[in-house]
Amino acid sequence: MKRASVVVVLLALLLVAAPGAMAKSTVTVNPLGFLVGAFSVEYETEIGRGPITLGVPVFYWSVDTEDLKLTATAFGGGVRYYLEGVPHEGFYVGAYAVYASVSGKSGSANARATALGLTGAAGYKFTVRDNFVVDIGVGVGFPVSTNVTEGDIKESQLGGAMGTSFSVGLGMAF
Repeated sequence: MKRASVVVVLLALLLVAAPGAMAKSTVTVNPLGFLVGAFSVEYETEIGRGPITLGVPVFYWSVDTEDLKLTATAFGGGVRYYLEGVPHEGFYVGAYAVYASVSGKSGSANARATALGLTGAAGYKFTVRDNFVVDIGVGVGFPVSTNVTEGDIKESQLGGAMGTSFSVGLGMAF
């Protein structure tokens, strides 16, 4: 959790120092994830002159109690197309490829699995005062390949692991 706090402070400092120009890139953090101990960030940048951007999302979540230790990480890459023709502004649709890894331990039982998936995304993104970004989106993920490397989990049980999602991103444009 210390790393997440440092990243949030750095993003806040960059937000204050960011120039008030048209955004070429944005960085957003999902503040709702902090409620459950998750850290989710996405870097998005223009590619070319059109309304298409390249996004790189990263996710980390860990739970450690007396009975359970669970860690999930994911990262990916994808593109967004802004329907109104301006990158980082308005409604968008997009697609991402995502790699996820989950490991857990409960008592003497261990489990570890990975998945490769595709996600379709849609949402609305806007900037306030040229550099504060708000991004609200939904996604639907489909596993393409799953691999259980440890434990009694069947790969078919992981099929629903990548489902629908809702995200809120707050961040900065630069």
